[in-house]
Amino acid sequence: MKLLILAIDGLDWNYLNKIKWKLWEDLPHRGKIMPEPDTMLSLSLWTTMTTGVSKKEHGLCRRGWIKNPWILGSNFVEYKRLWDYLNCRSFIFSLVGTYPPHPLNGVMIGGVSYTFSDICSYPPEIWKDIQDKFNYLGFASFPNELKKDTEILDYILQKDKGIDLSLLKSPEKRKRYKENVLKSSKNGVEVVKYVAKEHGPFDFALIYLRAIDDILHITRDKSEVQEVHKLIFDSCEELINVFNPDDFLIVSDHGLITDEGLGWDILCHMHDMENGVWGSTYDFDLKDHFDVTPAILNYYGLDFKAERV
Repeated sequence: MKLLILAIDGLDWNYLNKIKWKLWEDLPHRGKIMPEPDTMLSLSLWTTMTTGVSKKEHGLCRRGWIKNPWILGSNFVEYKRLWDYLNCRSFIFSLVGTYPPHPLNGVMIGGVSYTFSDICSYPPEIWKDIQDKFNYLGFASFPNELKKDTEILDYILQKDKGIDLSLLKSPEKRKRYKENVLKSSKNGVEVVKYVAKEHGPFDFALIYLRAIDDILHITRDKSEVQEVHKLIFDSCEELINVFNPDDFLIVSDHGLITDEGLGWDILCHMHDMENGVWGSTYDFDLKDHFDVTPAILNYYGLDFKAERV
């Protein structure tokens, strides 16, 4: 593999500097990456990074919130994605805004599906195999047993609308939610490893890991913050070993800052738009989200000119 991107939702510059993750510290190229101004929604941020155009152009979030912004999926994206320009086999896993999955040269597991019976993969024929082996639902890799926990499931599916946060005032429900998110993240890594082995090789992969954002939104507990970061850090190191890329890039859409003093009583960390990160074995020289797609294409020897789908 030439390049592996580990797309980590909510990975924070200040936290990384405080805890000293060795893999991160050893990277020769690191820095902050700034989002499009006046944009906080991860769905829009990742779509800008993977199209190279603004939210007003790419089409996802300019339509307003409607009933649930996350249903504004890949069919609303009006520009080609990064992987559409590449002349190589690609593997895209679980990135928000990629459901339903569209055809590409390689494999895509779509990110965020609300209809669990739908096929969430391209090519579609590998979907049943993934479900059978991993109880994979298509929403951030939540295992099948979560279907039975409808109260927590309903929260997960609606939390990004900013409603029903009172659900997590219950310590018991918060505990169930945390356990489900951590289990989901581990399950997702197993799915990635399986696809890499059975459907590779790939020359490009983008693997989306969202557990840090999910957990920090509902806790300030230092041990829980450390637990989810360790899980994601271990997952990154495992996936680097699995893919053995020539280069890898770690990038986040935003940082996370505690909401203490901001008047929130449930949403324990808020998006910090000034402390998203990038770090790599190759100098992509990223300054903001608009740089990502052009820099990756340049790495593959391609020029970037945004094209409509």
